[in-house]
Formats: sequence, C-alpha cells, structure tokens
Amino acid sequence: AKVAALVERSIIRAADHNPALVELKQGSRTPLFVVPGVVAAPYYLNELANRLDPEQGVYSFQALGLVGGVPLDTIESQATYYLDALRKVQPSGPYRIIGHSYGGYVAYEMAQQLTRDGQQVELLGLLDTLVVTSRLTAFQHDEVAIEAVVRAFYALYEDFLSEPYEILRELPLHQQL
Repeated sequence: AKVAALVERSIIRAADHNPALVELKQGSRTPLFVVPGVVAAPYYLNELANRLDPEQGVYSFQALGLVGGVPLDTIESQATYYLDALRKVQPSGPYRIIGHSYGGYVAYEMAQQLTRDGQQVELLGLLDTLVVTSRLTAFQHDEVAIEAVVRAFYALYEDFLSEPYEILRELPLHQQL
C-alpha cells in the first residue's frame, strides 16, 4: 500500500489536451521524446532531462491507464497511442526518440511506424532494454514483473519507506503493491 501511494503521488498529470505526453524540460532544439519503462510514469526521467543540454527540450509519455482509460496491451497499440500524442507537439520529423527498459521496445515500434509513414527518425536510443515479451498485460500481471516494479520503487524511495524491502518481499504480492 505504501508503494502504491508513492506511485500515485509520482504520476505527473499532463495537460488535459494531451494526457499521454508530459513536458519534462523546455528547449529550443528538436525535442527528445522518452518512453519510460514498465512503470510507465515519467517522474524518474527528470534527472536525465536536467542533465542534457539546457536547450534540449524533453518530453515523456504516460501510459493509458495512469491518466484514465484502459491500459493498452500490445507494444504496437502503445506506440500508436504515443505517436498520436507526439504528433500534436511535432507534426513531422526528423524525430528523436529513446526508450528505457520496456520502453525501448515501444520506442523501436514508434520508429518503425514513423518510417513506414515516410517520416525521418534522426535518433532511436534504447537504454537497458531487456524485456522479451510483447504483451504488456501479460508482463504487468506476471509475478516476476510485479516484484521487479516493487524493487524499482524501493530503489527510488527506500529512504521514505518505513519497512525494509526484505520484510516487504515476504508479503503476498497483492499486499506489496
């Protein structure tokens, strides 16, 4: 329950007109679009955005389900949803897209769709992309994936949580979240 509360507070609410896209940093250069990992909330990408060139604009995406609606269950449908949001900010290429972890697969599919549409992808970056499944719902409901999400939040918020991870991991998964 404590991890779930932190997740809720961490989700960045986007502007009503484009809830899938969050501006992390303004800049005059061609925007960089970052697809987050399976956690699907862009809060943890602020540090990356802040370390880039001061003129580098950075956007990130929020998965459908974090901002209302039913979560999309395939990489292809996520990519299409994110591209709809991306095109509201930048209607044509060249595009600069990176994906972290699971987000790398979505970023790759976004680049494929853009290329098929005749658009130029100037940069496609994959950061720590290791997940091998293409069904998000299967990954989200898999016990190993849930444990990985809980561990990731503990890595980020351990100083704010009263119970050590070693105690939490002994609880049933539904209680961990």
